[in-house]
Amino acid sequence: IAENGRELGILSGANVVMPNLSPKRVRGDYLLYDNKISTDAEAAECRRELEQHMQSIGYQVVTARGDSLNITP
Repeated sequence: IAENGRELGILSGANVVMPNLSPKRVRGDYLLYDNKISTDAEAAECRRELEQHMQSIGYQVVTARGDSLNITP
């Protein structure tokens, strides 16, 4: 797993990243693969790091709904 995989994914056309922001005490129950980044960080710290990484490649984190422009919620 590339250390900068999230950035590489976004730069390759991905439009969503899904950090694990579960409470630290249960986060291990949600690991889909080994060596996932930020598993030891608190949720707020993980979010800050993600925002910094996205800003470093010219993007910003948006937490609003991502509904299709063709569908009214």
